[in-house]
Order: sequence, then structure tokens, then C-alpha cells
Amino acid sequence: MAYILSTPTKRSAVVITQAIYMVIMPFLMVGCAFLVKLAATQAFAGEVEVAGFAALYGGLYLLAEAMAAINCACVLCGGYDTVPEKGSAAVTSRFCCE
Repeated sequence: MAYILSTPTKRSAVVITQAIYMVIMPFLMVGCAFLVKLAATQAFAGEVEVAGFAALYGGLYLLAEAMAAINCACVLCGGYDTVPEKGSAAVTSRFCCE
């Protein structure tokens, strides 16, 4: 990330560009997978329930965006913390948002 921020571009432009990319790219990937699955099912099985496939892949897109949002939230608040337990040499990891 440092190489991006060291260029003479505004941070707001970088944030907006990455946010747009994070929304559009999973949509395109899930859309391509949907079209391939739809075409393959149509070619080999014949009849296709398009609404069911669209709902399934729409849910997949929402799941991908939710996972990306959780990842961003964890990066913003510091990620994982490693904390040694008292009286032991073991190190435990705790989730940043707990």
C-alpha cells in the first residue's frame, strides 16, 4: 500500500478507486461464473430455472462482499492480536473486533 500512497495522487482518489474495484470485480467474477453455469446447464441438462440460479449467484455475490467488508473492518482496527497467556509460553490469537 505504501507504493500507492507515495505517488502524487490524492488519498481520496485511491480510496474511491479501490472501493469501486472491490464492488465491481466480485460482481464480474460471479457474473461470469453464473453465465458459464447457465450455459453449461442449458447445453447438457436442457431446461434451466434461471430465477433459482440468479438467486443462488446473487447470494454468492453478497457473501463475497460481506467477507470483503469484514476483512476491511479487521484491517482498520488492527487485525489479529497475538497475546501471550499469563503463566504460559503459548500465544493465543484473538479476533480484533471482539
